[in-house]
Amino acid sequence: MTRPLSIIPLLLAPALVALTPAPAAAGPDERAVGQCRAELLGQFPAGSIRNHRVVSIEGNSRRTRVTFSVNAERRYTFECAAGPQGQILLTSFEPARPGERQLAAGQR
Repeated sequence: MTRPLSIIPLLLAPALVALTPAPAAAGPDERAVGQCRAELLGQFPAGSIRNHRVVSIEGNSRRTRVTFSVNAERRYTFECAAGPQGQILLTSFEPARPGERQLAAGQR
């Protein structure tokens, strides 16, 4: 026979699972930041970025613009625009980097 106190954890387990919050789906801003950060990191050799941070996130229904401050061999401002599904539309560095490739709409 089962002791009454030993079944209490079995009864509480489904209630605890139901109360556990599920991760939220990424919205357009989160997708844009992730894609733009990946694009930024891909522009530099591994280990050459000392640090980077998001300066601003601005957007509308058609695109989200993310601005990063980047410290590498010098200080850069990286601007990136991403569409609602996270696709990169436009990137630019200030000051321009040597051999920099600029993306325009439709190239990604």
